[in-house]
Amino acid sequence: MLEPEGDWLARAANADDERALIGKIVEGDESLAFGGIVRCADCGLATVQTPPTPDALGRFYSAYYASASYGTKRDKKIKRAAKRVKRVRRRIKSGGTRFLDVGSNLGYAVEGARLQGFEATGIEIDADAVLQAQADFPGGRFFVTTVEDFAQRGEQFDFVYCSEVIEHAVDIRGFADALMDLIAPGGVLFLTTPADGHRATPKPLVSWVQVKPPEHLHWLAKEHLLRLFGCDGFTPRFQFNPKPGHKLVLNRDL
Repeated sequence: MLEPEGDWLARAANADDERALIGKIVEGDESLAFGGIVRCADCGLATVQTPPTPDALGRFYSAYYASASYGTKRDKKIKRAAKRVKRVRRRIKSGGTRFLDVGSNLGYAVEGARLQGFEATGIEIDADAVLQAQADFPGGRFFVTTVEDFAQRGEQFDFVYCSEVIEHAVDIRGFADALMDLIAPGGVLFLTTPADGHRATPKPLVSWVQVKPPEHLHWLAKEHLLRLFGCDGFTPRFQFNPKPGHKLVLNRDL
């Protein structure tokens, strides 16, 4: 059974941030109707009731999501990514230096990893962002593709990085499976996502600025990430985060 979380569109209409723009876009395009935000009475997962189709989501991102806004504070973001990579790399048991950023946008984490000595690759569905990343960071490899399609290539990586992406995925089970396929034996996944169930997460959930359907489609608690990634051959750990976000480190056994 699904339980409603509240009227998000009504809240968006009175918001003074990006939710107001998103609400207007959604109301102007019937294909983006998501049926409200609901919570599963059995597992507790908060999600949109009816995810829009990939084509509809593509139109939404064209209308709303601009990489130009992400491009602010470029050097700071590269340094932050490099620090994260340096901190997590000690978890790598494979001894390799193959790095993959899933949802690489303008390539900042790829460049941060390259500066830490990795052979760095990024995948991204926004073709314009990939073109810009290729121009700015020729030391990395970049591909326009989904994680599911990329995993079919058979490549594996010692460090898979996925920051603030899984909440956008229509099929989170398929997304998680593809991520795990991409981790080499002895490798590591570092994943972040807005946290449902965190003590700092606003209540009700629909009042939170990180609840931005259809940009975000799911809001996962720790138990949901453990269901997705707590598989045989993998060891999940969570890093402490005082802010309402999960930081998951997932090791694949050698």
